[in-house]
Amino acid sequence: MTKSDIPGTAFTFALGIGVGAAIALLFAPKSGEEFRGQITDTVNDGVKQVQAAGAELRERAQDFVETATGQVQDAFEAGEAAFQKASRGTTRHGNKHEGHARA
Repeated sequence: MTKSDIPGTAFTFALGIGVGAAIALLFAPKSGEEFRGQITDTVNDGVKQVQAAGAELRERAQDFVETATGQVQDAFEAGEAAFQKASRGTTRHGNKHEGHARA
């Protein structure tokens, strides 16, 4: 499972829990008021689970962005330093072919 599959999997899992709970409640002998209260509790539990999964996913995404940003910044700085070093070397030595007489 890749990281991009996590939101869909979490949603599918939560949906499955909700459907399973609703079916179980439909077949359980309860009074109307008790049944509605149990449905409400089940839905609230499902919402809390989805919110928790979303919070975890958001945290992972933020960590990923912070890590990637640091790596990009490091790569940029290394490239800039290499360019500056190469530029200094070119200006000091000039063109390699300068000063050579052609036959």
